[in-house]
Amino acid sequence: MAQGRIGLWHLALSNRNWHAHGKPQPVTSHSNALHPSLQGQRFVFASAASNLDIWSVPLDADQARVTGVPERLTGHAAEDFCPSVSMDGRTLVFLSKRAGGTSLWKKSLPGGREIELGRTPVPSNRLKISADGKWAVYRVMEQSDPQIAASPFRKQAIYATRLDTGETRRVCVDCGAPTHITPDGRLVLYETGSTIAKLGALRVATGEKWEFLQHSHHPLRAARVSPGGAWLALHLNRGLDGRQIYVVPFLDASPTPERNWTPITESTGAHEEPWWSPNGRYLYYLSDRDGWRCVWAQKFDARTGRAGEPVPIQHFHQARRSPLSFVKRDPLYVGLSVAQDRLVVTLAEITSNIWLADIGVAR
Repeated sequence: MAQGRIGLWHLALSNRNWHAHGKPQPVTSHSNALHPSLQGQRFVFASAASNLDIWSVPLDADQARVTGVPERLTGHAAEDFCPSVSMDGRTLVFLSKRAGGTSLWKKSLPGGREIELGRTPVPSNRLKISADGKWAVYRVMEQSDPQIAASPFRKQAIYATRLDTGETRRVCVDCGAPTHITPDGRLVLYETGSTIAKLGALRVATGEKWEFLQHSHHPLRAARVSPGGAWLALHLNRGLDGRQIYVVPFLDASPTPERNWTPITESTGAHEEPWWSPNGRYLYYLSDRDGWRCVWAQKFDARTGRAGEPVPIQHFHQARRSPLSFVKRDPLYVGLSVAQDRLVVTLAEITSNIWLADIGVAR
């Protein structure tokens, strides 16, 4: 295996002691060769490939009702991921690996052209658009010492880009991974880079930042403020024990004790990446409660802070096209984002062929 690709190799064994004889030799040049079956010198294997694109599901988000079939929004051979859509559903931003490196792209919906807004020479992700669709923020992993090329990536800077001009500036030298721009546009919420991630807030106008929420044992992820500004949804990462969604009184990014947090989902399974409907009456999220990574929703009562029973919104019960379930990518790359008329996600489309070859001949 090299650079994340899987190949098939041949290693001769001694028929006397079954020790290796010679060096391993490649028998295929296919980028992802899987499941070989050998008989004599002849073998068959599968060659699989995946392509990451942005998809949209037509949706009446305020009623939790799907209104159409999923449609592809991007179709480039390179990876497109981390989408984020404005509340009116008219402006989409996403990251792409086109032309090498990572670049920020914008697309007007429905059916507008795609425009590259800029490239980042170092790893970047966690892209989030403002509710009004005018600007976006993302994390850039920067070297601790820019003068030393081999210095490690230690600083988690946040950059902001105006979507009309492409003007970009660094708004925080070392904050963490942005998860949301509050509906009023005043604050950027982020996850700190600590081992047990806390939640922080950045006041973009002044550069002031502070940490306001933490759990005693587990990292806090994917924090999003409700449209009315009264509630915060997040998921608690319990590691192998699962991920659970909570709602917390927001209180303008002030500390809230754990006893005032309300669980929305069960503690077992993976329930993550919550997102509010425009009217704040539904919480959407990714969940594997039916054995697949699908989109679910629960009705939310802003007066009591309680949620109703989970209902399925969009199933992805197939290996061919799924929210990165079969390419082992973190759900943050799925970029579940909800607008008034659609939800957007990254889907991996997997194709595979069966090959027949002989050892020493196949390449």
